[in-house]
Amino acid sequence: MSPQPHVQQPSITETQTTPLLKVRSLTKCYGEGENKVTALDGVDLDLYPGRIYGLLGPNGAGKTTLMRICATLLQPTSGSVEVAGFDTVREAPSVRAHLGYLSASTDIYERLTPTELLRYFGRLHDMSSERIEERTRQLFAQLAIASFRDRPAGKLSTGMRQKVSIARAFLHDPPVLILDEPTNGLDLVVRQSLLDLLRNAVCPDRLIILSTHDLPEAEELCDAFIFIDGGRLVIEGNKDDLLHEGDNLRSVFFRALEGREEPTFAP
Repeated sequence: MSPQPHVQQPSITETQTTPLLKVRSLTKCYGEGENKVTALDGVDLDLYPGRIYGLLGPNGAGKTTLMRICATLLQPTSGSVEVAGFDTVREAPSVRAHLGYLSASTDIYERLTPTELLRYFGRLHDMSSERIEERTRQLFAQLAIASFRDRPAGKLSTGMRQKVSIARAFLHDPPVLILDEPTNGLDLVVRQSLLDLLRNAVCPDRLIILSTHDLPEAEELCDAFIFIDGGRLVIEGNKDDLLHEGDNLRSVFFRALEGREEPTFAP
């Protein structure tokens, strides 16, 4: 049997009473009849600005399905998601305007240079040419992209391509950022620059969701955690509420998974 959800509601300040991301009774099923699998099973979440949330769980837990629904790439079987007040099904274009998404499989067009790629996506977001150039300069400096800004992406290393993908997600300065394994393929120096970028991106008007299997990284960076297993919310809470004296995120994570069944679906 899956463990019963243990939800600790976040401590909300007076300036953070409205969630930027609302998930209500979210269910996602694939297939029919005997082949039906449930990737998400009645998930409810309220996520608030000013925080980095660590989205954690084993393979097959439903994390990727949740992120794809939030990013309007999948539609739920039932329930709803709102991003910055916009419904992901009925108001998908408005959701995309307020959200930056980096998936674990995000890639970039090989014929475009980083400069060309950011100009292309900036236009898709209806950004002015001046704003595109300003944000491009900022992100290229923060992520050390300037030295290869005019090199076709097909000639870039894996780490370079990942940095460009990160810049694309940040480009339009969205209030909600969803990042799936963003440090994959990055060396230690670049990884640290990304972590610094994430810390500096936290503000009263923005929330960041970081999905990672690197528990020390999540513990270092995140203010709150969401544990999902078997498509269900197992634990949600602030770092200070979950990590008591002598605890670390690894011990909390494995306690949450005690008695779990092996997953039947790996989204």
